[in-house]
Amino acid sequence: MSAAAPAADAFLTAVGQLQERDSGLTALEAGLLVAAHANIARDSRTFARLLDIEHALVLRAVNGLAQRGGLLHIEKKDGRTMRTHFSLSEAAKCLLAAAGP
Repeated sequence: MSAAAPAADAFLTAVGQLQERDSGLTALEAGLLVAAHANIARDSRTFARLLDIEHALVLRAVNGLAQRGGLLHIEKKDGRTMRTHFSLSEAAKCLLAAAGP
């Protein structure tokens, strides 16, 4: 078993716990919040590459989280690549703390 497997399992468990806490979150949205919280990814390109997801789908989720209760703060955008850097809002930090690890 590789070292990445336990980390992936922990990530997926955290995503599931977050979705249980807030059923309005999609798996992609919950994954973005968990990734930011765990310092796995703090920009859309990195997240898309690590999870092998289309960047456009990640951008849609980032923008949705920024608008939906302001769970993510958009820090900066690269106009050429559309890479969007983000950080967790206080509301997101509270939601993550309530969801568990």
